[in-house]
Amino acid sequence: MGKVPDNTTFAALSLPGTHDSMSFQSYDIELAHCQSITLQGQLQSGIRALDIRCRHIDNACAIHHGQIYLDASLDDVFQTIQFFFLHHSKEAIFMRIKGDEEKPFNNTRTWDETLAAYKLKYESLIWNGDIKSGTIPELRDIRGKIIIDDTTASPWGSSFNVQDEFKVSTMWNLYDKWSRVKHQLQLSTATGQSDIGNTIFVNFLSGVSPFGLVNPWFVASGHAHSRVDSDFRNTGVSSATDLWPDFPRRDCTANSMCSIFFKGINYLFYDHVKAARKTSSTSQHLGIVYADFPGKDLIELIIQQNM
Repeated sequence: MGKVPDNTTFAALSLPGTHDSMSFQSYDIELAHCQSITLQGQLQSGIRALDIRCRHIDNACAIHHGQIYLDASLDDVFQTIQFFFLHHSKEAIFMRIKGDEEKPFNNTRTWDETLAAYKLKYESLIWNGDIKSGTIPELRDIRGKIIIDDTTASPWGSSFNVQDEFKVSTMWNLYDKWSRVKHQLQLSTATGQSDIGNTIFVNFLSGVSPFGLVNPWFVASGHAHSRVDSDFRNTGVSSATDLWPDFPRRDCTANSMCSIFFKGINYLFYDHVKAARKTSSTSQHLGIVYADFPGKDLIELIIQQNM
């Protein structure tokens, strides 16, 4: 962010983010495993939007993914960011917090009171404005700061336009998820710099099956296996029509009957933005892009849209 002008509004930024940012510890439960590197590693890689899920327990915030405790606390998150800011004071971080990831337990105060205590403890790190109220800061006001949006009891706020359709019931519903991501991408990129105003676009690339049939890594990659070097999975469908047009075709016959393969949301998003950038001399406005397992190329492409 050091190269981005001070008068750039937060709404005008394109920020790579991680969904369920602390779920790099999953105890090999694939449905709960959304990231592959630590929080410090994510920040060093360019991630500037975090998704922090808490269980309110013993008047504190324990980091959870659903019922799974991730061996971390909100103190760990703040202290990691504090250390990062020591060497990267021109950066800014957006943090979405949810305090109802699992049933509260053994508290003598409300969630709001507990979060207020954290904010007081880390006051020097936190932007003192209220993003929910529609106040959009300029970058000069938030360098070395965290913007917090607590979505525990209320939605994101009037400033946000959010796509977060996370349900991918079966593999064959993957294209439905992509259609929603693509629509939100088109909305954000169609918004010119002079028209951005107070709208903060948020696009979740992440998804999972509520029935346990589809894992986060498949939604992100479309691969046949969770290994990085795995190939795309065959849909089992052959077609000569425009069914799932953004999915790759292979093994085509003379009459154009082709096998259709899955392609993950991270790849599809990257390809779409990359192709548009080649045909335009201007950068695209992407807003906040939350992803599971975002790779180096995807992170850097999102960052490049600020240049």
